[in-house]
Amino acid sequence: MPNLEQTKKAKEIKDPEMRRKYLKYLQLPQNLQEIMFAPKTANKIWDLCQKYQLNNEQTEAVSHTIGLVVLSETDIADFTKTLQEKCKLDESITQELAQDINQQIFLTVREELESLHPQEKPAIPQESEPPLQGLQGNVVNLKEN
Repeated sequence: MPNLEQTKKAKEIKDPEMRRKYLKYLQLPQNLQEIMFAPKTANKIWDLCQKYQLNNEQTEAVSHTIGLVVLSETDIADFTKTLQEKCKLDESITQELAQDINQQIFLTVREELESLHPQEKPAIPQESEPPLQGLQGNVVNLKEN
């Protein structure tokens, strides 16, 4: 939760979208907040972008996309697709870049990211649930002899 000083600072932000993201950032777990602005993270992003020979615009897009994933503004499942769209990279390069980012940046905060990006699971009826209405006459009881 933001403290009083942070809340005052948020009120000073004129752009409503930036204010919303700032408040969302303040609600992140501490290690996710730290990873967003850590020099170590910036250096890793820079090194990866140099490795894949990305230009400044692409480097900015990579950094921005990583930030959106950490803020849960972009679903982590869509990370590679979003990178490819924003950076206009070949699919194989995007796959390699995304894998490197996952290993070097996201892996260190995996549990926290998973808590922000829960995977939807299909609803599985429990055994104790009654049969659906209208199907009772069509269900064969295999337990009967």
